[in-house]
Amino acid sequence: MLRRDFLRLIGGTGAAAATARFSFASPDAEPFVRPVYSVAKSQVTWSASHSALAVEALVYYPVDPQELCPVVIYSHGLGGAPEKFSYLANMWASRGVVGVFLHHPETDEAQWRGRLRAMPELRELYRRYWNARDRALAIRFAIDRLTSPGNESSSFAPILDLSRIGASGNDLGALGALLVAGQIPPDGGPSLKDPRVTAIAPLSPPVFCDAAHAAVVYENITIPCMTVAGTRDDGIVGTTRAWQRRIPFDAMTRSDRYHVILNGGDHMVYSGHLRARRQATDADYQNVIRAATTLFWSAYLKGDRDALGFLQVGADTVLGTLATMESRKAAKPGSAAR
Repeated sequence: MLRRDFLRLIGGTGAAAATARFSFASPDAEPFVRPVYSVAKSQVTWSASHSALAVEALVYYPVDPQELCPVVIYSHGLGGAPEKFSYLANMWASRGVVGVFLHHPETDEAQWRGRLRAMPELRELYRRYWNARDRALAIRFAIDRLTSPGNESSSFAPILDLSRIGASGNDLGALGALLVAGQIPPDGGPSLKDPRVTAIAPLSPPVFCDAAHAAVVYENITIPCMTVAGTRDDGIVGTTRAWQRRIPFDAMTRSDRYHVILNGGDHMVYSGHLRARRQATDADYQNVIRAATTLFWSAYLKGDRDALGFLQVGADTVLGTLATMESRKAAKPGSAAR
């Protein structure tokens, strides 16, 4: 594959499009996505004294919030970078949710930038990291460090409410979020569930099971979940097809869950395409993603009843012209899931 063809498929600027309109059709959503706080950013590196494990992250946090803030750990996909998701980070932090955006240098954008034939290397990387165990372990390690003694010196530490922790990510990072929520690992290895995580938002999750076995794979997920996927969201190096990305939403029964469908969205709208002609479209999709996830965190991490009500009433309705959303409540014991 020629480099220009590869750049057409992967990469992107991750433009925040801060002044672009939100794609929610209802003006009732606007109060939930209007920025409340200024946002600060800090770069951190956490190392483990007993091993070679180290985690790098960009932390986005509100300035002088009026209350303690929940935390969301975000893990990027293959060929990505934390900076590509500043549109999410700045929105979440402006609404009082601290975002810890992990950097995975072994699978970041340096693996393809400047290379003439990067696709074979990326396919090999995907084969090496397809189970996302590294993503889940990095999320768990970040939580360890946030909750460990000695972290109090961080500029953002005094505002954290570590009883309310979310996990999110795209592609492999989305699978990492599902794993810490309790999905059976696709490699059949030990569970990576972390009870400290209280809600998840996987964007474009890879799926390694068919619908017939999905109920078993996702049955241990009992925390609220919002999945996001596009109707053209086929994997580029992964094998998951667009229609499969809703399988986790359909299979879960023990949690409140939401599925946002990006009409016409492909696998690269999350971080943005490189070609300028796609940027306006990417920005519109990103507005939907950040508005929907901000509502979700407000409802399930911040306990905002109005946001929860908006999410539930908005189920199965059109979010502007670019997306629709479905929702299902956790099944009560002894009843069938809807």
